[in-house]
Amino acid sequence: MQLNSQLTLEALEKSDITICKKVSTGYLMSGANPRENCTERVILKTRDYTLCNSVNMKEYQMDRDQCYVVVSEVVDDIKVCENISPKNLMQKGTCIGNISRNNHNINVCKNQKDEEVKRVCLIEYSEEEDVAANYLLTLT
Repeated sequence: MQLNSQLTLEALEKSDITICKKVSTGYLMSGANPRENCTERVILKTRDYTLCNSVNMKEYQMDRDQCYVVVSEVVDDIKVCENISPKNLMQKGTCIGNISRNNHNINVCKNQKDEEVKRVCLIEYSEEEDVAANYLLTLT
């Protein structure tokens, strides 16, 4: 377990996703997968969605489309979501919801042609906005 933490820290320091391949893949009691956690953290740090295509995500214990959803949490570019498979409507909607929230623009969701993508996008956008609004209320 300590080796996994050291490897994850090294991967983060060097912004090198390939180091995550050395992290074990077994699930912890918490349900977390150390390799997936390492991968996700490096992707979030680098904000580089090209990593989702440039590496075999299965080796990193992460689905390629899920990789794009992770990146969408920290970027403003809708192009990230265009890489998600058209059949993964739930992930596409979540991705677009993240981007619309990051841009504070609900119209990104409202302008989606596919009704399922639009529905998931609006839910994702509104859930996060509600969480943020509730948090702000606790500060006053």
